[in-house]
Amino acid sequence: MCLKSKYRSIIILSLTGFLFGCSIKTKGQTPPAPVILYNISPVVVKQKLDAGEKIILLDVRQPEEYAHGHLQGAILIPIGELPDRYRELNADQEIIVYCHSGGRSSAATKMLLRLGFENVKNMKGGIIAWPYPVVK
Repeated sequence: MCLKSKYRSIIILSLTGFLFGCSIKTKGQTPPAPVILYNISPVVVKQKLDAGEKIILLDVRQPEEYAHGHLQGAILIPIGELPDRYRELNADQEIIVYCHSGGRSSAATKMLLRLGFENVKNMKGGIIAWPYPVVK
């Protein structure tokens, strides 16, 4: 295993533990509260954009994926960088998170909710479910 892969594995395992509350239980500790994930459809996201609502579109894919096509005005913060960069986001605005198909964005949405963000939604189906033009 190359060094880069080793660190990527460590980061993924750390994120998994952080996101899903996986930890070694010790006597007297209470488990973390469950996080309720709210999904939003791409059609509703488009309606919000067309209505001029002030929302943050957060793309949690990799830069190469973003370059192949992203939603107009989206902020790119790859999921692996989110634990260090979440402060760049305005917690007072609605944040809609998306990725390729919805897996990473679901995890990122849960992470932001655990960090105290209150108005965060996962775009169900990711960018592959987006039936409108994208920026390339």
